[in-house]
Amino acid sequence: MPDWNGKFVLRRVKEDDPQFHRIYKFGDDAADITDADNYFSTAPVRIKKSEYDAHKVTEAWLVTLAGQQTSVEMAVYQLERI
Repeated sequence: MPDWNGKFVLRRVKEDDPQFHRIYKFGDDAADITDADNYFSTAPVRIKKSEYDAHKVTEAWLVTLAGQQTSVEMAVYQLERI
């Protein structure tokens, strides 16, 4: 696992998991995650909310998750160690 501090991540805007940020894509540069990233069929990486805050850095777009009937709003966030 990488050091998540300062990483840019794609996650749900309305993250309803009380314990984890569910991360669908991550990188060192926010520009590497775009609205072309709009379909995921793999399980997300889970990062503890008790260890990292997430600060939104882009506008949201709709993302389709395999097996779901509706799309989910996601955006790029930057993680910061608490």
